Amino acid sequence: MKIEKLILSVLLSTLFFTAKGQSSVSAMQSSLYTFWTAQSQYAGFILAEEDGLYKANGMDLKVIHFDGTPAVEMLQTGKADFVSLTLLDALDARLKGVKLVNILQFSHESSFVVVSNEPVRSLKDLKGQEIVTYRAFNTTLKNEIYRRLAQNVSIKEIYSCVEAFCTGAYDYVICTSYNEMYEIEESGFDISSKNIIHLSKCGLNIPEDGIYVMEEFLQKNPKAVDKFIKASIEGWSIASQDIEHSVDVTLTRMERENLLHNRYHERNMLKEMLRLHGKDQNFSLTQKEFDEALELFGEEAKGIIDFDSFAR
Repeated sequence: MKIEKLILSVLLSTLFFTAKGQSSVSAMQSSLYTFWTAQSQYAGFILAEEDGLYKANGMDLKVIHFDGTPAVEMLQTGKADFVSLTLLDALDARLKGVKLVNILQFSHESSFVVVSNEPVRSLKDLKGQEIVTYRAFNTTLKNEIYRRLAQNVSIKEIYSCVEAFCTGAYDYVICTSYNEMYEIEESGFDISSKNIIHLSKCGLNIPEDGIYVMEEFLQKNPKAVDKFIKASIEGWSIASQDIEHSVDVTLTRMERENLLHNRYHERNMLKEMLRLHGKDQNFSLTQKEFDEALELFGEEAKGIIDFDSFAR
């Protein structure tokens, strides 16, 4: 009798550990790479990982933040299954032959603003001026500003555009409303409606942040993509409902990665990211958004790429 109980105990233990092992193997191991360092810009994804939402949806997913490697390269080399990219950068990559697909869009309004040391009303007021912006500012958007101002403007890209503006080296800066604009305010500069231009109100309302995968990955792993989308939306939903919890989690991530951080800035960033997302909480790229962005690449681009192949 004792032997039978011992055998039964061993069998149950084996079944338990086998099931446990199978469960861990069945959870797909993957990664999301963000095109910039950890901050509230990615709050929903950070929450989805830290609060276990990806695991709850059957994914063993790790969020990896910018380490100097371009996001498109991470996708092409298979070092990341999912990456964050702006819509213009993604279209540029697709036009160059990189078969990536938009699976989730969490920005539906351009964050770009022009902040000025003096009253400014429209882009036309920038004619003849020198403008500073951050390094790697999107070339397509920059060329469109040049075109609209008949090349009568100078846009310089430097590492610390905020410092250059705040010290008076430049009177105009192009920056994001969720990050650098707050840095300018935190430096003591009073930003009012009289000295700010929103590109979204100048016929340049191009959505930005979205999540992309390679076309082949989507074809082979449609269920994994569905799980990622579901968990990510849950993460952003929590972020929108509990700002302070989201900021806590983001600050912990930033501290872990040895990044400078403060609650005031990250709270403002998250609120602005949620505003840029829109009130309807739509996570899909629209045909209209695609068409308006593609328009900036010229007529020839329309024959190379179409909405149905670009967006899931």
